[in-house]
Amino acid sequence: VVINTFYKVLRQEKALLKANVICVVLGLLLSTLVVIFDMSVDFMALALLFTIIFRVYSSDFYISGIFESYRFGKVILEMSIFGLFIIATHTLSLSQSFLLLFLFTIAYTYTQKAKVRVWLNIFKGTK
Repeated sequence: VVINTFYKVLRQEKALLKANVICVVLGLLLSTLVVIFDMSVDFMALALLFTIIFRVYSSDFYISGIFESYRFGKVILEMSIFGLFIIATHTLSLSQSFLLLFLFTIAYTYTQKAKVRVWLNIFKGTK
């Protein structure tokens, strides 16, 4: 939703349309492949998840290119944490998954502590 706002503010509606159409086509293609080959709800969810991830990061790279502020290290960190979390929660029990979610949240917040401080200061200043 935030990326869509950037597209509109920057007057990049054609790029927004292109990104949305590519995402819909990719979603249809992956969903069709899942239906043809497996009919698994898990794989359907993964296909839709992959489509959403593709849309978010391709748009993020596009907008970052306009501002000339590429963040490949952050993307690799996020994707690594996300991939490990998906694999772990798929194999662990529910209580272990919640504990792992808590630990991943703490770890990610720690890696982003400078940004967290800025946001906390913004929220403190609005009272």
